[in-house]
Amino acid sequence: MYKTILTYLPSPQSAPVLTEVAASLAEKCGAYLIGAHNSARLSLYGGIPADYLAQFNQQQRDDAAAIRESFEQIASERSLPHEWRHKAMKDTDAFDDIVTQGRAADLIVAGGRGQEDPLGEWYDLPIRLVMETGRPVLLVPVDGQFSVIGERVTVAWNHTRESARAAFDALPLLKLASSVRVLAVNSTNAGAGSPSEDLAATLSRHGVDAVASVATTTSRSDGEELLASLTGDGSDLLVMGCYGHSRLREMVLGGATRQVLATMRTPVLMSH
Repeated sequence: MYKTILTYLPSPQSAPVLTEVAASLAEKCGAYLIGAHNSARLSLYGGIPADYLAQFNQQQRDDAAAIRESFEQIASERSLPHEWRHKAMKDTDAFDDIVTQGRAADLIVAGGRGQEDPLGEWYDLPIRLVMETGRPVLLVPVDGQFSVIGERVTVAWNHTRESARAAFDALPLLKLASSVRVLAVNSTNAGAGSPSEDLAATLSRHGVDAVASVATTTSRSDGEELLASLTGDGSDLLVMGCYGHSRLREMVLGGATRQVLATMRTPVLMSH
C-alpha cells in the first residue's frame, strides 16, 4: 500500500484539482500526504529591470501562499496527516529538487501537460518525473473534476519492461478497484489466446478482480485505440508504461505514450 504520496503543485489554478485527487488516494491508502511547490527565483541580470525582477519574485511568493492555503485546507478537511514543502531556488535547482523529493515517495501525483507550470516551460517536468524519479506518477488532467479514480481500471499490456513496471507499481490501487481490465492492443497472436491472460492471472492471485482483453485494429494507432477503449469501457484510470528516453532539454517518447499524453482526459498512472 502507498504510505507516502507526494503531489507536485505548480500553480494556484491546478492546486485544488491535484490536491483533491492526492488527498482522496491518501485517504484510501492511509497515506501521509506531502504538497510540494518550488518557486523559480530570478536574480539580477544585465538588461533586466530591477522592478521587473521584484514584481516577478513577489508573484512567486503570492502564488506559493495561495497554493499552500488550498493544499492545507483540503488536507485538513479530510483530517489527513500532511506536510507542506516550499523552496525558492534557481530554476534548474528547483526542478532537480522536485525530482529528488519524488524519489522518496511511494506515489507522485502531478498534472498532465498544458498546465501553468513555472518549471514546465523549460523541463516538461511531469514527464521527467516519470522518467527520472523511478517512482509511479499519476498524471491528472487539470481541467477536469475526478471525484472517482481507480474504481474501473484499464492496464495497458504489451509484455515490455515498462508495462510490467507500471502494472505492479499500480498494485495498491488495483487491489482497491472494483474491476480491472488488462488490455493488449493490436496483438498479433490474438487468435491463439490473449497475451494479457498471464498478467490477469497473476493479478488475480493478489486479490485483484482482473480480466484479460484484446483490442485489435487496423485503422487506428495503438494510442488512439487505447484512448477509445477507455471511453467504451468507462474506465476512470489508465495504467501504462512510459516509453522513451531523455536528451538534453528534450524528451523522445514512444508513439502510444505521446498520443495518450497529448489528448488524455482520464488520469494516467505511468512508470518507466
